[in-house]
Amino acid sequence: MNKSIRVRLILALVLLALGAAQAVYAHYAPYFPGDPWAAHFIQSLKNPTLLAAMVALSAAFTGWYAAALVAAAAFFMGWALGLLEALTVLLAGVLYFTSTFLKIVVARPRPAANLVEIIVPPTGFSYPSGHTFFAVMLMGVLAFFVLRRAPRRAGILLAALLLTVTLAVAFSRMYLGGHWASDVVGSFFFAGSLLLFVTVAYDYMEPRLRRKKQ
Repeated sequence: MNKSIRVRLILALVLLALGAAQAVYAHYAPYFPGDPWAAHFIQSLKNPTLLAAMVALSAAFTGWYAAALVAAAAFFMGWALGLLEALTVLLAGVLYFTSTFLKIVVARPRPAANLVEIIVPPTGFSYPSGHTFFAVMLMGVLAFFVLRRAPRRAGILLAALLLTVTLAVAFSRMYLGGHWASDVVGSFFFAGSLLLFVTVAYDYMEPRLRRKKQ
């Protein structure tokens, strides 16, 4: 096992442990001490253009739009890099459904209307943020490939753009009143852990498939 894989596995386990600890707390606490303050600060940034952007961005990372994003990303990776890369993107997309399982287990209620402004009424449970979870998985696996395969400067720029999109999605969920900050942080813990496991699985499979082709 090389050093890169070992470090990623350790980091994945640390993130998983942090997420599990936070999930236990979230099961018993409808919100964390700093959540209302964070929500009030974020929602104080009132701007019609920002609101429209947050609504559009949040909508793009759920439902059929999200499925279309995964399919398009997998198709492009298959065309540009190969079948394993396409399957890796699909795996990252499918693992999004882990967030649904976590929501059911933790069963945390959504932010209440007397505590935050509910701009887009959400459904289901609150922890973790499914939109953020999905963004971390999809944008993260794409960033992994562009950093590996694109020229150095282009890869860094593209990865930074993908990270910015992920953070914007997370921000939108708090801005629209659908999630607490702790819901978003939980998504980064759990999805970040799964993403690291996905990259390790890719690095395990890729040289073996390459040897078979030779």
